[in-house]
Amino acid sequence: MPIALDVAGAVELQRRWRACRGLTPRVFPIQALLELLIDDIRAMRKQGRTDAQICRIIEQATARHIRPQDIQAVCAQADVCSAPGGGIQLEA
Repeated sequence: MPIALDVAGAVELQRRWRACRGLTPRVFPIQALLELLIDDIRAMRKQGRTDAQICRIIEQATARHIRPQDIQAVCAQADVCSAPGGGIQLEA
């Protein structure tokens, strides 16, 4: 049976793995973090959340400033998102 880990378990595994190797914790630049969250961002947009609202949620969780433009740039690069209430509207 395949092993499945939730996000917290995966993060803890990576933290311990890096510590055993004498490495510091992995740090994600904003763009990489948003790329990891792209499916969730897309789902929140479909629920009617704006990029500004999504930024506030991320900021509350991370205490890091994220701009709607950061989300829009990652979504445009991934060519997967359209935003209600502002953001990039992709054409078919």
